Amino acid sequence: MGTQLLGSFEIENGYRVWMVYYVIDKPTMDTRTGVMTCFTSGKRAMEESRRHRAIIFSQATDGSRILYESNVEIQMLSQQSLKRAYEIEVFGEAVYAMAAHLARRPEHRRKWEALRQLEAQTRDRLRTTLARAGDTPHDLLVRSWLGSAVGAVIGVLPWRMTLTLLDIVLRWSVRFFERVEDEVCEKEGLSAYELAAHERAQWEFVRRELAGDEQSIDPILALLEARR
Repeated sequence: MGTQLLGSFEIENGYRVWMVYYVIDKPTMDTRTGVMTCFTSGKRAMEESRRHRAIIFSQATDGSRILYESNVEIQMLSQQSLKRAYEIEVFGEAVYAMAAHLARRPEHRRKWEALRQLEAQTRDRLRTTLARAGDTPHDLLVRSWLGSAVGAVIGVLPWRMTLTLLDIVLRWSVRFFERVEDEVCEKEGLSAYELAAHERAQWEFVRRELAGDEQSIDPILALLEARR
């Protein structure tokens, strides 16, 4: 019985796991849950959920488990996800700023401005987190320009059409930020509330606005106040 490299496999979103064991039985993976299990000498060698992402496992000859986390790999992947989140915030702030500038109705302008503030606040938090990791991002002129262009379009569309488009976009962005939470928040010191809550608040605003709720902006204002 010796060390065997079982190879690597992709779990999701480009994350890869390397498995190294003292193996008697081949490991099995539950494709539904993403849990990998290996038995050595009749004992369960390990069972770890896919949230660990990039890890190396070794089974000692005495049956004890040794777990090595690939911290460099996790840190690199964390920063990539946070950089992408930062780019989204730069883009989103530019969208809302232009939409507010072009809004004809004062109440619409007020709502766009609240959304812009929330994006700017989240962008600043992401910038601080990245800087703490030694990777201060630069303002992205192309992203800002594209955001302004999109804001110019939605700023002149009928209100309900704009909200319907935002509803579609925010469905995706909520899922994205929830994945970022899952992947990096514990490693980088961001709580789930600080990162993805702003996307959920925006989605809640859109749904309430489409339903005719006069207090639709309340989730945005409440989050802005809570973060001050």
